[in-house]
Amino acid sequence: MVETSITADTPENLFYRTGSLTLDGVSLGALEGDISFAVRREYDIPDVCGCRGEARGTRHITKEYAVLSANIVEWQLSTLANLVPGAGYSSDGSSEVLGSDTVERCISDDEYHMLVFTGTQCDGKTSTILMSNVIIESSFELTFRDQGHFSTPVEFRTTVTRAAPRSRPWAIARQDALRPILWETGELMLTELGEPIYMEA
Repeated sequence: MVETSITADTPENLFYRTGSLTLDGVSLGALEGDISFAVRREYDIPDVCGCRGEARGTRHITKEYAVLSANIVEWQLSTLANLVPGAGYSSDGSSEVLGSDTVERCISDDEYHMLVFTGTQCDGKTSTILMSNVIIESSFELTFRDQGHFSTPVEFRTTVTRAAPRSRPWAIARQDALRPILWETGELMLTELGEPIYMEA
């Protein structure tokens, strides 16, 4: 008999394709390659006297944030402006300018965003990753190819607000959930339809 971990539900639980990304409800356009999501933590681990290693139950979470990485291939200055907060963006309808602001200043509150990833599993159900108060973690890097298309890698990172400094600013949910509210923290709520609802902190 061959041992296997495959069950009758395996085909429905497979997840193919990368899905889509929106920033404050606006699509980031076509993407290339993989989208990766990770939750990163930092811990305080006391060196308890008499223990020859980490004492179980003493690990304390001191910081947690989520990051999402993707590769954007559409040349839209309005979209790219979100990838370099603080650079300044202006448009008069006939022309656009990115890079019109001063360098030495704080990133303002309106330059933090809501990022939503949406993908579909083989069973047709939608899975959603929501990240609130995201800021760009990566350097602003544009690649123009002699024989190929433009692309720019980007990495988003969650932050917390002054009003909710201990709230977890990310969540993963599936559309088949029946509860009217699955998750709530800080400024973000997730409904049964997988749609973000903005709230005041």
